[in-house]
Amino acid sequence: MSSDVTVKIDLAKPAGSEGFGIPLILSVGAAADYTECADLEEVKTAGFETTTNTYKAAELMLSQNPRPETIAVMGVAAKDGVSAAVSGILNKSWRALVPIDIDAATLTTIAQAIEATEDKLIFPVVADVSKLTALGTGERTIGFVHSNALANAALVGKTAAMTPGSFTYKNQILKGIDPMTYSDAQLKAIHDANGITFVEKAGDNVTSEGKTMSGEYIDIIDCKDWIINQIIYRTQKLLNRVGKVPYDNTGIAMLEAECLTVLKEATSMGMIAFDTDTNQYLYSVNYSLREEQSDTDRVARRYVGGAFTFELAGAIHTVKVNGEISI
Repeated sequence: MSSDVTVKIDLAKPAGSEGFGIPLILSVGAAADYTECADLEEVKTAGFETTTNTYKAAELMLSQNPRPETIAVMGVAAKDGVSAAVSGILNKSWRALVPIDIDAATLTTIAQAIEATEDKLIFPVVADVSKLTALGTGERTIGFVHSNALANAALVGKTAAMTPGSFTYKNQILKGIDPMTYSDAQLKAIHDANGITFVEKAGDNVTSEGKTMSGEYIDIIDCKDWIINQIIYRTQKLLNRVGKVPYDNTGIAMLEAECLTVLKEATSMGMIAFDTDTNQYLYSVNYSLREEQSDTDRVARRYVGGAFTFELAGAIHTVKVNGEISI
């Protein structure tokens, strides 16, 4: 994506509409151009017959509730062409990569490329916990431990249709895949390695966790990415829409207003925490005045004085209740 706007967020942790992006199924074995599809017929037209794993993965994605309005598919003829293929489509609108029929070494290379982005995720499936280590410790890599090599398509199909801030990746009910049976020790080993699996809880088949390989929660990455994406988008639209954003305090206030609009929307989406003591959402915006900018930046028509902070709302994943029974 080409833009005149750059946004960076540091994940500082204090002590104590439609979904976001299109899911992409990438496979090795037969070459097929990147194609966005609304249904299974379009997946077939893109070059993937009903017998292919790409078609089966697409079927899993589109069987979820909710399901994505659009998915993307792409095929690469040989594994040595995968890295170049991924690099060539990083500017497209897909977000979550579902790798299919890709060997472990190539998967590691792709994951490294995804980790270098600021708006993509990769969801590889591994057969057992011992394979998680090879995926690395990146915050954009999600290791799904399951015997079904297409299980990632179900998870991505469900979550790609959901609004960031409204859900976490733990306890998601998925269609079309079977729950795994693990002992408490085996499940703990998966979670200790920052993996996810699919198990039965209280009669429902659900995802067991919601973390990336770094140990960060996936929904936190979603929220961070959404806010960055929207500030870039809205600020760029401002630059496109008006004839000129003046380099004075009026122009700076215009930039600040776009940032504020995004953060206010983020509060309505459940991303930002609310302080009941002050009756305010926990975010702040500070765009410094023209006179505070350097001569070099003013001459270059470059504004670098914008800053914002916010506290994520978080979510409850586990519950402990202490009770007393009187007889």
